[in-house]
Amino acid sequence: MKKSFNLRNSAITLMTILILIAVVNVIISWRITNTLAQFQVKTSQLDNVAINGNNLKFQVIQIQQFLTDVAATGDKDALKDAKEYLNSANKTLDDIVKIMPETKVAVEDIRTKLQEFNSTGIEMAETYLSKGQKAGNTIMKQPVYGFDDRALTLTTTMQNLIVPFENENDNLKLAWTKKRNQFKNILFAQNIFSVLAFITTLFFIGRKLFKTLGGEPADMLAVASNIADGNLAENITVKADDKSSLIATFSHMQTNLRSLISQIQISADSISTGAQQISAGNIDLSQRTEE
Repeated sequence: MKKSFNLRNSAITLMTILILIAVVNVIISWRITNTLAQFQVKTSQLDNVAINGNNLKFQVIQIQQFLTDVAATGDKDALKDAKEYLNSANKTLDDIVKIMPETKVAVEDIRTKLQEFNSTGIEMAETYLSKGQKAGNTIMKQPVYGFDDRALTLTTTMQNLIVPFENENDNLKLAWTKKRNQFKNILFAQNIFSVLAFITTLFFIGRKLFKTLGGEPADMLAVASNIADGNLAENITVKADDKSSLIATFSHMQTNLRSLISQIQISADSISTGAQQISAGNIDLSQRTEE
């Protein structure tokens, strides 16, 4: 026996598909959001390290500049300015460690070299002031431990710490851009799939319902209303191969009702004819009796 259409089961199927689509959309959206959040956290850290790195470079340059000014101009107030920038540089190093705790060892190495650089600079400046240019130049140009070499060593050490983070940040941003484009494509495909799945499911359910009815619901209502009002004269249009739809059932019911009413009319006519014959016989018998 052919399985009939069940509206309740179809509605449950449609709701189930919609729920599954919604769950898949939520999972995909959550994973995308989570991944992008991780990218943002990492890039934010690297951006802050890069900013602090640039600040540190500027502060070291300022220390070098003010200590050199003392030697060149004899202005001791520049030592105070150099000390302020030294304190700022140490604070910047603390900030880098807070952002990236894994840099603590490298930062402490920079801090040590920064202190050595500053101490040598102060010694150089005081030597220039107390002993003259030649003595000061000796401290400035001394290999390894001189002011210039310590400045170079400090700068190189800072670059070794900061540049890899800057490169990582640039690479991460490129990766983030590619990932974001991938996610856009995934979301687009996800939305297209969701719409197609919904439309396909709705189409098959609607097609099955239309086939079960055999026509438009308004047509079914009109046919049922005519039959209920006793109007069996209007023909019901049914497709040639339609044997099981609702409208085919209405047509079959209409045909049976017509046949039944026709049989009733024939029986009624027969009964009427018989009654007339009996009545005529009774009259004839009565007249004979009177004679």
